[in-house]
Amino acid sequence: SRALDLDPEYGAAHTAQAIAYTYLGRHSEARSAAQHALRANASDADVLTRVGQVMSFLGEHEQAIRHLNDAIDLDPLGTAQRLNFLSRAYFFGGNYNQAIENARLCLDKSKIEPCRETLAAALALSGRLQQAADVWREIPGAGRDADPERIVSRLRPAFKRQQD
Repeated sequence: SRALDLDPEYGAAHTAQAIAYTYLGRHSEARSAAQHALRANASDADVLTRVGQVMSFLGEHEQAIRHLNDAIDLDPLGTAQRLNFLSRAYFFGGNYNQAIENARLCLDKSKIEPCRETLAAALALSGRLQQAADVWREIPGAGRDADPERIVSRLRPAFKRQQD
């Protein structure tokens, strides 16, 4: 908020604010901040990435996919986190094959665990249970007795649609 007081057109500050509102469960404010970020700088791959992340949490997965793909087009060598958010947007949108593909790309680029979690979930829901179990066992702390609810509970307030 202080950065926006100094420069109301600072796109990165709008995205930071959108993310903060998202994790606080303040979804209408998150949407508004994301829209401001796009108006301020819709050609910045990092802005598009964060707006895509927010849109996915808001349950607007098609918009999220569009923004994340635009970010990847602008910066194809960018962060694995873009692929993580993209795989999750596809997952929550019900496109498990695209979720699997992007989660694997994410894991090829970086071994961040959220990509592995999405991969395991997408494999399971696409009927590839043995592959899902194999991936699940690779997640640190996610052994046979692990509780999947514990893994996702850290994000629960961020989701507007609790079924996501």
